[in-house]
Amino acid sequence: MAHRVLEPLSQTARREAFEAFIDFLMTPAFGSWSKREIELKIFELLYRDRLGSISVADVAAELSITRSRARSLLLETRTRVLAKPEQREQALRELLVKWPSDAEIEPTSRRLRLVVDDPFVRDLLKNHAYKEGLLLDTSFASEIISLRWLDYASLLATVVSEGDARELENTIGAEIRAKLADDEAARADFDEQLEKWKNDKARTGQRVRRALTTGAEYVPVGTLASLVVEALT
Repeated sequence: MAHRVLEPLSQTARREAFEAFIDFLMTPAFGSWSKREIELKIFELLYRDRLGSISVADVAAELSITRSRARSLLLETRTRVLAKPEQREQALRELLVKWPSDAEIEPTSRRLRLVVDDPFVRDLLKNHAYKEGLLLDTSFASEIISLRWLDYASLLATVVSEGDARELENTIGAEIRAKLADDEAARADFDEQLEKWKNDKARTGQRVRRALTTGAEYVPVGTLASLVVEALT
């Protein structure tokens, strides 16, 4: 009977993984790899199709190891597999786009709190935030990351394209106009502001920050979270 860690793999995938493992062992010569490298290769072959979705808890349970060891295996394997800058940027973008809709939102302080179980993505996020001069609050637990809505806007602004920024402006602008439907004067003022948005020469980051911070003045952050996902996915 196959071990449960093999259950997600088809017979073809199991055969291909075994062949890849033998190739690995024989390159450059049998016995040249350390125990740690062999374990990492086996882990990669078993989980390469689930690296972006499987949790630390699931790895620990399937392999009968501690959470700390499961976390270490995930972090090192994902770091190696996603070695190209564009792959890391894509992983970071996916997290930031989904973050507001997945996070717990504090209405009064407009803070987003999210459990980021994947150690690779968590390190990626921290490194990127610190590079941009933004502080992430992990004081409650290392897996729980909290930040202000304004800081979230600044982070998102670093990973989207100009087309994304304009789409975000249009989506949030339409929602604000709907909120002002019963106030003709306020709606007219906002329409004038929206027209300036469309015609100015603001950079991509400025457009994103402006749309999200202005949106928060009119629309609940929870609603804005849904609009971010709608506009950027």
